[in-house]
Amino acid sequence: MASIRKLKNGSYQAQIFAGRDLNGKQIRKWITASTLKECKTKIREIEYEIENKTFVNVENIRLCDYMDRWYDLQTSRLSPTTTRVYKIYIEKYYKPKLGHYRLAQINEMHIKEFYHELLKDKKSKTVLKIHCVLNAALEEVLKNKNPCREVKAPKKERYIPTILDEDEFNKLRNGIKGTEAELPILLAAWLGLRLGEIFGLRWKDIDLKTGLIRIRQTQVKAGPGNYVLKSPKSDSGKRDLIAPKYILSMLKKHKKSQKVLRDLIFDQKPDNFSRRFEYILKHLELPKTRFHDLRHYHATMMLKHGIPDLYASKRLGHASVSTTKEIYQHITSDMESLVEHKLKELFG
Repeated sequence: MASIRKLKNGSYQAQIFAGRDLNGKQIRKWITASTLKECKTKIREIEYEIENKTFVNVENIRLCDYMDRWYDLQTSRLSPTTTRVYKIYIEKYYKPKLGHYRLAQINEMHIKEFYHELLKDKKSKTVLKIHCVLNAALEEVLKNKNPCREVKAPKKERYIPTILDEDEFNKLRNGIKGTEAELPILLAAWLGLRLGEIFGLRWKDIDLKTGLIRIRQTQVKAGPGNYVLKSPKSDSGKRDLIAPKYILSMLKKHKKSQKVLRDLIFDQKPDNFSRRFEYILKHLELPKTRFHDLRHYHATMMLKHGIPDLYASKRLGHASVSTTKEIYQHITSDMESLVEHKLKELFG
């Protein structure tokens, strides 16, 4: 229901009843237009939004306040790792650049300028993540008036991993043989485990008789120096693998060496080991690569030796085969040479 009155300056003002807030207080929307026709048009637009439950009344809410409230609602449904990233985005990017604006004031140009500034010293992949979170937050409150809808999201740069070839990996393996770093590195390169999965392994997840390894949890960073154990992101992350005999023998030896048997197999934080891995590569004069890229090595070896895509996907804990193909199956140079040789024989 709306009421219209003509003002002394000749314009028209309307008051529209838009329901009640959480406290039962009436929500009234005021609009002003230069003509009666324009005023009625605006009334119809708002009444249509109210009827279709897309109306939002956010004139007096600043983005900084809204993001705090929105973040609090996410903490109960998202993992500590994800909420930690959200908190960083809110405090470091959204509040300083857009926090002073009222939600109803933020427009497409504000968002474009925000991304433009970020891209000066941030990778497009990072800005894309910042965009996705902001878009999700504003979509919940502004719905079809979300300014992010009309802004082209930054393109994600394709990451090309540095994958050790077989000679380089053998050099790495020989360099770590007999050290405490050998077992975690082989779990990644031979079984395709993620860093967090390795340091989330418990002795009860291992059957030392059959070699069965059950992936049921991962260790993730929830804040500076703070780590938590959580279930894998998806059901596909929960998987069972059979350890090669060499890894199985190392696990048995490692268990015997522990004076006090702990729940976790490795008493170390993932980030600490990641830094140690960097040092090992440098010391052995091997190409700089991420620990996570040992999974790429594992996937590439499966591809090279004809392991079916479906099995490789399940082994790596991917939700779909397309993920495996897109991210992991990088053709090695010797494989390319083999293909070229076969083509020459075929068409020569």
